[in-house]
Order: sequence, then C-alpha cells, then structure tokens
Amino acid sequence: MFLSKKLGEMAERFKAQAWKACILLKVSWVRIPLSPPLIFLIFFLITSEAHAKKWKAFLCNYKDGVAENSGDPCKKGATKFKIYLHKYSFKNEKLCDEWIMEASSTPEAKEAYPVEIWIIGCDKNW
Repeated sequence: MFLSKKLGEMAERFKAQAWKACILLKVSWVRIPLSPPLIFLIFFLITSEAHAKKWKAFLCNYKDGVAENSGDPCKKGATKFKIYLHKYSFKNEKLCDEWIMEASSTPEAKEAYPVEIWIIGCDKNW
C-alpha cells in the first residue's frame, strides 16, 4: 500500500469504492493504465546502455578532404576521407583520446599518417 501510494499508482481499494458512491454529472470513460512493473524500467536502462554508441577513434585525411569538398570532412560520419578504427571502442572520450594519442605517436604511425595531412580524433558519428 505504501509503495503504490508513494509512486503515484492507483488509490487504495476503500478510497476507490467511496468514489463509486458519488454522483457525477459527466463520466469520463478514459481509464489511466497502471505503470509498467519496475522490472521493465530496469531492463530498458540496461539494454539502452548496452546499445549506446561508444566513442571510436578515427583518422581523417583533412588536406585531401578540404581540397575536394568545401566543408570539413572530419565533422561528418565515415567518408572516404575519415577512417574509423572499428576494432576499438571506448566508454568515454577521454579514454579514446588517450588511446589514439598513444597509438599515433609511434614512428610507424607518423610515417603512414603524417601530421600535415592527417588529423586524429574521437567521436560518436560512426
């Protein structure tokens, strides 16, 4: 009884009976359904967190993208200028940034993706 009253659910049984004794001028046939059980809310929160988009690291060929297009090729989702590293995903932007900074600082990465042409970053636009 206390829990349903606190959450704004249906009235207690004896209170609902008292309303039947009243004479109403206009009867509303709209019935307000009960709230779904709490388990559905918990299930929704768990599944929505599991399917939420995570942060992904990307490499973007900014020089060629700007030369071919008038806009910023790195702001959009995946294009021929923006490559997502789909093998890795992160819960937050900070972890993604730390990883991409470390991965791009190797001599091999600097040679393959020179700073003058490529931009690194993280986003959820994939």
